[in-house]
Amino acid sequence: MTGSVKVTVVKRGLDRELIERLVPAETVIERCPVFEDDQQFLFDDWPSKPAGFCDMAWQAINTGLMLCWFDADLGAITIPGKWQACCPDGLRPVVFLIEPAGPQTAHERGETSDC
Repeated sequence: MTGSVKVTVVKRGLDRELIERLVPAETVIERCPVFEDDQQFLFDDWPSKPAGFCDMAWQAINTGLMLCWFDADLGAITIPGKWQACCPDGLRPVVFLIEPAGPQTAHERGETSDC
């Protein structure tokens, strides 16, 4: 099990084309106000959601946190040992990178086996 998991806000998007098509012209939509680009969070006690963390974003990253926390190896992921997740807000999505905060292998973490 990983000691801590780091989550980085990679990018806060804004889909202007969809906003023009779906939202009344008088309504102002801005990038997600909850997060900032390059903002980082350190999770030491999954599955506890930090106070003030967006509920929709928490749902989006929760599976990646679990996979990272328990050192899951999916084989088909884009970056080995790291997971990407995206908030489901289609008009202003937030992309997250989820990765171990410390050494990634059992050897690097100082874990030993009796085998």
